[in-house]
Amino acid sequence: MWSKRIDLIRSSTPDADERLQFFAIRGGPFAAMRLDLRIAADRSLRLVNNLINADCSLDLMLRGTGAVPVPEGRLWTTAARLSLPFSSLTIDRAEVRFTPENPFRPNLEASARTRMQGFELVASAKGPIDEVEVTVTASPPLPAEDAVLLLTTGSTRVGLAEAGQRGALTRVGTYLGQELLRKASGPGNPDKESLIDKVALSIGERTSKSGLETLAAEVVVVPERRPPPRPRQGLRIGELVLVGERDYYDAFNIGLVFRLRFR
Repeated sequence: MWSKRIDLIRSSTPDADERLQFFAIRGGPFAAMRLDLRIAADRSLRLVNNLINADCSLDLMLRGTGAVPVPEGRLWTTAARLSLPFSSLTIDRAEVRFTPENPFRPNLEASARTRMQGFELVASAKGPIDEVEVTVTASPPLPAEDAVLLLTTGSTRVGLAEAGQRGALTRVGTYLGQELLRKASGPGNPDKESLIDKVALSIGERTSKSGLETLAAEVVVVPERRPPPRPRQGLRIGELVLVGERDYYDAFNIGLVFRLRFR
């Protein structure tokens, strides 16, 4: 389990010499200890924080010393969720690779997708972990700037202009509400879901007939049962969810959904 929070806005500029190092033994005889370890995990490493919820696999060699362990190998997932302030994406694949040439500056390659306001958005990330290049494409096609705005703010340039001050305040209020809920729930036990983990809010997946953005909220009542590391083919994982929405016809709906996932 890894549950450290990731801040979208940093209060300071990262150090140019900053590098990714798993751990370091600062003193004593173990600091000079030579490492030759292989670490493997099959969908049993969980990454859970304010941005990502993923079950990951790992195939990594640790060499070097206790003071400076040198990783080589990869960490990957094929099923994860990425939560941004105004969107939630399904990660189809993501891989972090540690190379012998630059073990402390791993490379990321990932692809994620979501649907907003009638557009299918695909976000791709590639490059060193500290200089990742992200591209967003849309179907039907949108200009690159509008695709990025839709993913990050929930609206295009035209939509932001039409929404005006009221729409901007609504988005700010939504974001602040999510942050307050997250802080109110506290860090909690990283092995258990917090209140914020059970709540999902989506704004603007479509535009209603009257021109308003649709709203959808989900609260997990009974969480899914986590599968074993090697589930049987076709194993079903279910969860009970309370769903509320303002839909395409400007109608408000509420109900219970029992969701099944086939693996």
